[in-house]
Amino acid sequence: MTENILHMDISWLNMHSDDFSEKAKGRIAHASEVCKLLISTIQRLAFSISPQMLCDLGLNVTMEWLCHEFSILNSIACTFESDYDEEAITHEMKIDFFRISQDALTNLLDHSRAGDIRIFIKDIGDGIQLIIQDSGNGFNTVLEKQISGLFSIQERANSINGKVTVQNNTGNGTGISVTVEKLNLAVNS
Repeated sequence: MTENILHMDISWLNMHSDDFSEKAKGRIAHASEVCKLLISTIQRLAFSISPQMLCDLGLNVTMEWLCHEFSILNSIACTFESDYDEEAITHEMKIDFFRISQDALTNLLDHSRAGDIRIFIKDIGDGIQLIIQDSGNGFNTVLEKQISGLFSIQERANSINGKVTVQNNTGNGTGISVTVEKLNLAVNS
């Protein structure tokens, strides 16, 4: 809210700057651009802390947004596909699938040199599965346990009785899947 007031004040100064020196006009223009950047950053941080979009629009729309934003910010193609009944999973599971995807994207950005990333959520009969696949360089499985992002993914998966599987194809990408059995969905409701 404060950042919007600041932006309005700077805009007002800019509109009434006829009597200002060129140097002052330049500083006002710079302050206006910094303010826009600040507003954008605050909005992104607020979303990453508490994804209200997830509550308002659901997991599928939020995951599509996450992939779109990731693609724009990092120039790496990221797509999301789903084939499951979103109403069949708990709110906690939606949040954890979203957070696991965020963690995985951060890991991939830091370690994989991926050209493209695909995220899927699908019904596999006896469970619901989140799959994150990349076309990057993979990693040394001996170091797997040392990567903090994988630890975080495992912790989140444990909180929803999920099982994490990592498929590493050194030089050909990595696949991370989290599977939650449907009988565990009732336990988490």
